[in-house]
Amino acid sequence: MSKSITAADLLKPGTAYLPLPVLSAGDNQPNLFDGGYKSSANVGDVQDCAISHKCSIIGVGGSENLQHEITAIDSTFTRIPVDGNITEMKSNEGIGFAHLSGFKPEKISDLQFHIAHQQELVPLLQELLNGYDGPVTGKLTGAFKVLLVRTPNHSCSPAPKIAEALKDQVRFYFMHQANIKHDLRVDYKTLDEDSTLAARLGFIRTNDEAPFIKTIRTTSSSAEASIQKLNTDFIELRKGKGDQFTIHKQPLKMDIALQYAPASHIYEMGVAAGLHLHAIGKVTLNDTEVQVGGHILGFSGLKLEETQLMRVRQTIVKEPSGILREAYSRNNIGQAIAMTALELSGKDQELKSPAAKQAWVNKLSRKVNAVNFQSDKNNAWGSCVCNPDTREVATKAYSGYLEREIKLGNINGNAR
Repeated sequence: MSKSITAADLLKPGTAYLPLPVLSAGDNQPNLFDGGYKSSANVGDVQDCAISHKCSIIGVGGSENLQHEITAIDSTFTRIPVDGNITEMKSNEGIGFAHLSGFKPEKISDLQFHIAHQQELVPLLQELLNGYDGPVTGKLTGAFKVLLVRTPNHSCSPAPKIAEALKDQVRFYFMHQANIKHDLRVDYKTLDEDSTLAARLGFIRTNDEAPFIKTIRTTSSSAEASIQKLNTDFIELRKGKGDQFTIHKQPLKMDIALQYAPASHIYEMGVAAGLHLHAIGKVTLNDTEVQVGGHILGFSGLKLEETQLMRVRQTIVKEPSGILREAYSRNNIGQAIAMTALELSGKDQELKSPAAKQAWVNKLSRKVNAVNFQSDKNNAWGSCVCNPDTREVATKAYSGYLEREIKLGNINGNAR
């Protein structure tokens, strides 16, 4: 596949790093989807990597055992605990899973952009990067009208599978409202004990066990807007879940860590592919400034003041064994599989010139895409990753499928 990767390659500018695989590596090895979230990296070590390459770190992820969401902006790592008050991580603390990048922006824009909701961000990234549609890392600075972030809330150590861990998560809502006297934070218990405050803030509930609901008006004349990413038009504070609602007088200016890894490019990201945003900012509560933020679930009305972007040219994955490799992507996995097909079909003997062989491989490699590569870890595509004996070249486990395809005539000189 690609040349050998060493620790010296980690977090170079333009390089992303996954210290734990997303997909199963076989033999019940730790990975994002299946669990085993013990420390896969150390905060201080990755900071040192960035220093050696004269760049900073932008990243999102989870702390050891997925106890907290973590965010890295300008090489500072912070954790988002269940009380919502963000604190800085120490250099000796562990990272359970993360998507980190050695960041040296190639595009910086101080133009103001008004983003109605999250779905508008990716087209903006592509426009600013002259049509580039691949992986991107960015640092954004701006203020939200309405924002919803989350952090996991579970008592298991180590955490169960990520899907189970995230079933129990704390939601933090933030809303800008200029006509209030001072910033205010409330939770279910606060509203339960003060029905007058609940009514003044626009919260209602149907019974003593029901969540408090605040409807967000969506008319253009309103000072409020819906959280469109979630396709919902209300704020919900659930009983016993730790949910919080913060209303702030001034626009909530935040720094945002952005990781965009489209499944069309990085196959092995699976359902973890796409756009991930973590935000950090400050509010003043009871005359005390506190840092707030988290993993963005949705927002409305983002006014961007500065946008810093970088194309990601390579994503490196560290296996549980410590081996470093390039992430399985459209840049490598299709070609590797097609080269094996070339040999098994005998086309390498029939096609004499290197150019003809490469053309045949190129055609066949297009049959490998994110959908069929990810569909089932037990199928021929997934076995290229899941079988430890074939992971390095990602082809041998595929041979049985190829032989059947060749016999059936589905793979031929046209590689249709």
